[in-house]
Amino acid sequence: MMDISALARAMSQTGGIAPPSQAAGGVTSSAFLDKIASAMEITQQKTSETQSLTLEERLKQRYPNLVYHVFDGSNRYWQTRSDFPFYKLFQQGTKAEEIENWTPTGMNPDPTSSAAQRMISPIPAGSTAVIIHPKVQAKMEQDPEYADEIYKRIEAWFAFDKARNEAIIPGIEARSSRCLAIGEDGNICNVMACSKGEITQSSSGSDDGEDDFWTARAKRFQKYMKLVVEAQILHAQGISKQINLWSLMESQNSKADSSVSNFGMNQQFSDMQAAQFAISETMSMMNGTELRQALGETVAGVSVDAVFEATKQAISSFHPAITM
Repeated sequence: MMDISALARAMSQTGGIAPPSQAAGGVTSSAFLDKIASAMEITQQKTSETQSLTLEERLKQRYPNLVYHVFDGSNRYWQTRSDFPFYKLFQQGTKAEEIENWTPTGMNPDPTSSAAQRMISPIPAGSTAVIIHPKVQAKMEQDPEYADEIYKRIEAWFAFDKARNEAIIPGIEARSSRCLAIGEDGNICNVMACSKGEITQSSSGSDDGEDDFWTARAKRFQKYMKLVVEAQILHAQGISKQINLWSLMESQNSKADSSVSNFGMNQQFSDMQAAQFAISETMSMMNGTELRQALGETVAGVSVDAVFEATKQAISSFHPAITM
């Protein structure tokens, strides 16, 4: 079969297309088709170069310092245990049995406990990790189109997960890390995200029992994380309770000057704008067809429809003032 560029050349040589007008600045059909052929060759070359890269190479181009594993990452305790060794997912050289054969001992620790924190504290902020089932890896090595499908699936989830988390707490992505595992069937079998930061409590000194804006917002986000973990969509631990210094100063000093007060209001307004943008982006993804097609039917054993519905409910709960 003749490729398109060769066909274009053949047509220009045989006069298959009548030449356009030879007015000033006009281009002959031969020159015109040669330009098309040249452009097609460049496109084909770039496509060929991309297809010649392995999934690992493509992902590492996209995410510098990405950690790529080939083993079975479908361990069911990933989604339910706070003491699962998540940090090992982000380490080069982790042995398959360390994840595949991991089983819990004792009670499931509280997500804010030191035992749970030890499982995420070694994870560098901004890290990315991917786990590929050995059978999927073998199939990708034989089928470039299948490898491209898996690449698009991974990219789609990461983009969606970033957008929806940012919709809850604007700015959280600057300190977040994430990982996903592709199961034997090529679907996403496990996902997680975590935010670098220590767990703190409000020390506002307020006697009325009311949380300041930042603490209340963080608590809503923790409830969201619990929701998605229980839905087996996303397992995320260690989300810090972010307390804004200026808000803290205001609560400690009832006579704070107006400039500090204005700063707090401006910060909240800025966060609301950022949240609106992230929500708009998230909703656009969910309402379109591209994300759904890329993700496939399920994410971590849950239907894509359930994932989208949980996301919408979370956004509505945490930003009731924002119209979706």
